[in-house]
Amino acid sequence: MTTRPQFCLASAVFRIYACGLGVMTWAVAFNEDRSLAFLIARSGEGAFVANMMLVCGLIGLVDVVLNDLLLFPFRLECTRTHRHFGFSALAFCYVCEAFLAALTVRSFWMAAFNLWNALSVVAFSLIDAHQRSKESTCLRACN
Repeated sequence: MTTRPQFCLASAVFRIYACGLGVMTWAVAFNEDRSLAFLIARSGEGAFVANMMLVCGLIGLVDVVLNDLLLFPFRLECTRTHRHFGFSALAFCYVCEAFLAALTVRSFWMAAFNLWNALSVVAFSLIDAHQRSKESTCLRACN
């Protein structure tokens, strides 16, 4: 019988926050015509980046639901193992949004907001990867 690795509530909460923010950014960009995100999404590049952000956010939310909530008897190991690639893609989307904010709508604060989000996603991705590495090393050494 295989056991599930230890559940980390802080990791799950931040992943829900980061991925949910990506999904909500897409929702604002395509539904709120008074926002700067809407102005960015009107361009072809902005729409592509927003859609890419939606996909990354949804994959991350599926990862949390399948791998962290104890509702399902199985785990989707590929999303857990390669989680850092999803975070990298989400951070890349935020950096692209920052450039688009600076170049298309000329909003320094929108660019700063997106850079802040990118840095927080990257920082947490490194912490999460380090924690999973320690967990994996401990499992191999202890078993």
